[in-house]
Amino acid sequence: MALRNLLSSLLLLGSLGACAVDDTSCPSVSGTYEPMYVPLTGNCGFIDSPNMLPFGEGSGSGSIKTLENRLNDDVVTEVVRKGCTVRVSQVVATKQGIVQSQIEGESLKVHNARELSGQVKYLRFNELGVACEGTYEAQIRKPTPMGIGY
Repeated sequence: MALRNLLSSLLLLGSLGACAVDDTSCPSVSGTYEPMYVPLTGNCGFIDSPNMLPFGEGSGSGSIKTLENRLNDDVVTEVVRKGCTVRVSQVVATKQGIVQSQIEGESLKVHNARELSGQVKYLRFNELGVACEGTYEAQIRKPTPMGIGY
């Protein structure tokens, strides 16, 4: 039950997301980005096949929330932009609403229009609750026209 409430809580975060500060001197970040997570601490190990991160248009402040309905699960991503930093939350849940994993990046730095980085917290869940948790260095890049962003 608590895991289902976590997904509901994430969906309610949108009302808290908009920021008053707008820094138009920062690069515009828009489109879909590919993350790579390097483990720093914790017991989750390498994150296989991380989910893409969709970003809204523009260089200013604001938030965007997306829901990707997949065959076996749903991915809810919220991106909150404030100046040259971005907050990212992503939750993967079963069709029944049971959370499988969660990633939270409180303050990712926008380096340019194609690259962001910073630390994220990762939690993976099982039927008993938290199965593992860890802190990761996130390198987030926009894929090139040829494919992968790295």
